[in-house]
Amino acid sequence: MRADSPQELMLADIESLGAVRQAMQDIDAVIHLAANPFDAPFPELIGPNVIGLYNVLSAAQEAGVRRVVLASSVQTVGSRNDRRYTAEHRSPVNHYAVTKLLAEDMGAFYAQRFKMDILSARVGWMVRNPREAKRMAELKLFHIYVSRKDIAEFFYQSVHHDFSGYATLWAIGKDGQERFDLIPAKRLIGYEPTESWPEGLPFEIPD
Repeated sequence: MRADSPQELMLADIESLGAVRQAMQDIDAVIHLAANPFDAPFPELIGPNVIGLYNVLSAAQEAGVRRVVLASSVQTVGSRNDRRYTAEHRSPVNHYAVTKLLAEDMGAFYAQRFKMDILSARVGWMVRNPREAKRMAELKLFHIYVSRKDIAEFFYQSVHHDFSGYATLWAIGKDGQERFDLIPAKRLIGYEPTESWPEGLPFEIPD
């Protein structure tokens, strides 16, 4: 993000270190969302979710970027039992979730080794289309829902609040407050979700 310049668009392959280095010039903060967002055989995830992760962190470190926000996932702990989750809980449900735990570990390493400020956001289910909305309604996993407004607010706060070092925070909606410990996110970046399922959906839920 260049705070003092107009918006620019650069299309590049996340698996190309040279391209990522070019994109990282004169950047104040990075929100890293590029990945394969679905479970797949691990070899298919290595390029976007592992090599891409390394390229972003490495290029950010080389360019002197101080603030990096990494997208982790609620799938790092599953979603179906009744325990209350903190950032210390780790019980991945698939290979995709394993790559997200790697992102958290890599973020912690870079923060400690290179004195960078890095957050890993364990993002809930931001329902993207009517098919996913119907699936959410069937599964009744409302505690892992996060609306577009809330996740946008989380990422905005994550790059504008002062903090130092590394943290893993839950980026979950209002319905998840009893199941996920959102107190660290409020304390560190001022995040307080305001919307519950199905608030914030830009489309109707299919019957």
